[in-house]
Amino acid sequence: MAQAHLQQSGYRPDLDVVVAAPDGSLAAFCIGWLHDNHGQIEPLGCHADYRHYALGRIALAEVLRRLQVARVEQIYVETDNYRDTAMKLYEHMGFEVIRDVWIYRKDFE
Repeated sequence: MAQAHLQQSGYRPDLDVVVAAPDGSLAAFCIGWLHDNHGQIEPLGCHADYRHYALGRIALAEVLRRLQVARVEQIYVETDNYRDTAMKLYEHMGFEVIRDVWIYRKDFE
């Protein structure tokens, strides 16, 4: 994580969850942020070799638990509507879509 992120006011290292593979490499991670009375999930990821173990789901569940312990009232996550796996995971974990996020792209030849 960039040093600038570590110095933001909503960053708390106790909301970082990292799952190591048997060889010690990064298998999955989830970072939680605390903003007044709400939490935010960003980013969440899982290495392709470990997705069938549901490690992303486990990491997310632990960050959600930690945010609940911190007594947040709401937890937000932003994702693109074309990330089917992420959308299914968030919906399975009880998140609801409240608005679409617009993404703009410009292609160069």
